[in-house]
Amino acid sequence: MLLQCDVPDDVFKYIKENIRNFEEPANEHLAGNIRKEFKFNKHTPKIAPWMLSHISKSEYFSHLFDKMKRKCNPEPSKICLYDMWVNFQKATEYNPVHSHHGLLSFIIFVQIPYSSKMQKELSPGKDSNADSAGKLEFVSTSHGENITNVLDVDETWEGKCLIFPSELMHCVYPFYGVEKERITIAGNIRFIYE
Repeated sequence: MLLQCDVPDDVFKYIKENIRNFEEPANEHLAGNIRKEFKFNKHTPKIAPWMLSHISKSEYFSHLFDKMKRKCNPEPSKICLYDMWVNFQKATEYNPVHSHHGLLSFIIFVQIPYSSKMQKELSPGKDSNADSAGKLEFVSTSHGENITNVLDVDETWEGKCLIFPSELMHCVYPFYGVEKERITIAGNIRFIYE
């Protein structure tokens, strides 16, 4: 299950103004084949409230939380955003297939410096049956079958957020022919006990 939403204008403005105000490198904790990945946790107080509110209004995630809570002893009291980082991805860099820790994870698309049409034209795989330049792919299995959900992420995704179960495997394919960075913020959400 993927939940796509728009980042509120005031939060997105804050993110863009502070995107280079990051913390120490995060590479050793991440799967990315990306040179510039940094912790972004000090911005949690500005980003977490709208995101957690949005998630709490989702019928799917409310059902998931109730189901997961019953498996915990003692039962958790609420969810929190507990880990966040920013990726400054250059052309040809990528994120291999991986999953996250926690209950839910998210990606905020801050800057996507290309169009889908451009990537189709520049892709070394443009003639293949699985051209994936610049795309985001989620992979799961059901009854022994692989299920993939390939998202054609481009400039139209700027200011959007994607929320998904942390265990959902996914990867980010490289993009080509652009000097600007693809900038995303990613993070995790978990239960907490009070």
